[in-house]
Amino acid sequence: MFSNTTEAMSWQERNCYKCKQYESESETIDQAKCPTAFEIDLGYIIGELPSKTKKIINKKFCTLRK
Repeated sequence: MFSNTTEAMSWQERNCYKCKQYESESETIDQAKCPTAFEIDLGYIIGELPSKTKKIINKKFCTLRK
């Protein structure tokens, strides 16, 4: 899991921002092209990540990235 915002941003730069599915305009998880990226972005706001997202981000690279 991320220890701080800088670490989260670094992970997103290596993964989310290079992924074709990433977008930041969706307002609900159902609208999101990538639910994981949506949950990470939401985590910045609420200060918490769902446990399924924590499992994905514990790896250096996202296994969902295409």
